[in-house]
Amino acid sequence: MVKEFGCVLDNLVLYVESVSIHAYELLYNKLCFEQLCGTIPNIRVSIGQGMSEYHYRMNIGKDGGAITVGFKHNSAKPIDGLYTMRIEFNPQKEEEMHKSFFKVFNRYFGAHTKKIKQMDLAFDVPVAIPQVMVYSLTGRDKSYFKNTLYFGSSGNNGRLKVYDKKAELKDKQGVIIEDDYKTRIEYTIKFDDAVTAQLLSKLDISINNEYKIVVFDDEKVKGELKACILAVQSNMVQMKEFTRTTKTKIKKALEDMEQLDLDHAYTSARADIVKIITSYFRIA
Repeated sequence: MVKEFGCVLDNLVLYVESVSIHAYELLYNKLCFEQLCGTIPNIRVSIGQGMSEYHYRMNIGKDGGAITVGFKHNSAKPIDGLYTMRIEFNPQKEEEMHKSFFKVFNRYFGAHTKKIKQMDLAFDVPVAIPQVMVYSLTGRDKSYFKNTLYFGSSGNNGRLKVYDKKAELKDKQGVIIEDDYKTRIEYTIKFDDAVTAQLLSKLDISINNEYKIVVFDDEKVKGELKACILAVQSNMVQMKEFTRTTKTKIKKALEDMEQLDLDHAYTSARADIVKIITSYFRIA
């Protein structure tokens, strides 16, 4: 039996509505001043030319802790000369830098409406990664890249990725953790219409309806059926390649194994996630 595991907010995309060019320039100038003072690091600005890009793109910080600010999307038409500003960052990293940024941000945009466009949820499961068996209930193809399992495309709603977090911490950061296993599952939620934090606190989000994720027990299956499941697990075969009869047998076998309930983990953490999101708008 897998012990209970938690859920944390791993990435956040916010929309700030009704932003003027003047207000954006004030924010940028103040951030540059803070950079000179040493409270905000490494600001870079680029100009996007394509219709799918923001005309102004500002990056603050570096690597996974960076904040990205996009303003004046090239395909957007202004409403009364105002645009939507996009802010993306990972709340799990560079906490002090984020506080410094939002302290400045709130001086200029404290009264603006902020909405959530996208968020990534992270679940760390104390199970060896070969035991984590995932298949899509909606027909999404899976792929492997650099020891990471993916379902769906980057930035799209419902994207799921699975990788060995313990190995990543050791290889990339030199951090060795005591846990025997830490398999990271990340799930992307992207809203068609951006939502407020208040609305998010009431929304039911079900990952279990999109993916079946179980702790694979090879003692419960034998012979040909076991070979089919292992072929799916190793990405040699896509689930959709099997006959309907074989798919039914595989699904039935997996129903008898322990399911990882991501919905329960998210529901238990939702109030804390909403609290984290709203805290960025209250930094004095």
